[in-house]
Amino acid sequence: MKPRRKGRVSEEVAANVLEKFGFSIIEKRKRVLIDGIEVAEIDLIAKKNGELYAIEVKAGSADVSSIRYTYANAKLLNMKPLIVAKGFSNEAAKIVAKKLGVDVIELSDVFLIDEEELYFIVKEAMKEIFIEILSDLLSCKNLSPDDLNVIKNIGISTSFSEAADRLGVDIKDLARKISELKRNKTIEGNGGFNNLRLNALIMFLCNEIRYLKGAER
Repeated sequence: MKPRRKGRVSEEVAANVLEKFGFSIIEKRKRVLIDGIEVAEIDLIAKKNGELYAIEVKAGSADVSSIRYTYANAKLLNMKPLIVAKGFSNEAAKIVAKKLGVDVIELSDVFLIDEEELYFIVKEAMKEIFIEILSDLLSCKNLSPDDLNVIKNIGISTSFSEAADRLGVDIKDLARKISELKRNKTIEGNGGFNNLRLNALIMFLCNEIRYLKGAER
């Protein structure tokens, strides 16, 4: 997998965190033009409580230079300046930010990390997911035609209500059927519909593979 350009991962992580703080992301990597000439690029444009923010994302700490840069860019667009970073590089940076009115959201190393490190974290997580999926494929049960139909329709649906509509039952009846399948350990999937859907797809695929192998014999 080709590593992404430095800073892009941090921007995406910061955008997700900002949304949790109540910001709405309007635009990413906003090009600032004056008389048709690009003079700056702002990482994120966001809105909160009716105010527009020009946001600079720093994978490291906010220093005096980055604070001034963010302030100047925000003024070009008549927006409020905001930096998302791991903190201030020193006391001078903190003083300048206060003087210029640049808000700084300080995030821990957990949120903003080097993209190469993040890549390996995600890679290891994906390995665990594939191991779990393959283990489920090897250990799944043979399903009855009725159970297989329920599993299939859960797998191809995007919500409980859609699955119920496909099966021609109400949501309460579907919930009872899902509880029965879980009690029989036919499927798992705690934590919401997407987890249930993934498990249903795995079980359906397992039974399809067994069917195809049987047909080959």
